[in-house]
Amino acid sequence: MNELHQTLALIKPRFAEAALTWGLGGSLMLLKRGIAREARDIDLLLAPEDAARSHEILLALGTSLPVSTKPPFHTEHFRTYKIGTLSVDVMSRYRIGHAEGIYEHPFNEQHVTAVIDGIPLSALEDWYVSYQLIGRNERVESIESHLRENGTVNRHLLLLALGQPLPDGVRTRVLRLLQDLPPL
Repeated sequence: MNELHQTLALIKPRFAEAALTWGLGGSLMLLKRGIAREARDIDLLLAPEDAARSHEILLALGTSLPVSTKPPFHTEHFRTYKIGTLSVDVMSRYRIGHAEGIYEHPFNEQHVTAVIDGIPLSALEDWYVSYQLIGRNERVESIESHLRENGTVNRHLLLLALGQPLPDGVRTRVLRLLQDLPPL
């Protein structure tokens, strides 16, 4: 088991014991789903009501690092921890600014769409939108291909995203994906 999985194995029971609503995001979530080939850190999304409690748990496992947010990010709760040699980023109310306003990457229990090895995974659909907003085109392409090939798109989550301010290009791409899906 590599250090990423060892660190998740330390976090998982502590978050479960505290009954936190959380989900793995970013590249490690994509790796666990077989979409990415590598991950270097751990990105965790937490429900807003659980963000503060996660701080105490993660401090018991490592150290808190100073952080500063830079545009386009407007995340309400963002912390970075060093656990072993790994960086663990914790986000709640993860927000991305763009020309049309601020998009909030939603997260609560309905945005956990899979559990692999006991690890809750945040929704691909949410990352599909967020990665478009931050210009991570390779990840957008990979997620879109995966969603199209597997045909397991959570339409409801994409419709929720469309209810937020989005640039025309992102809105058009999400609508195209929805239109190209087979009927329910």
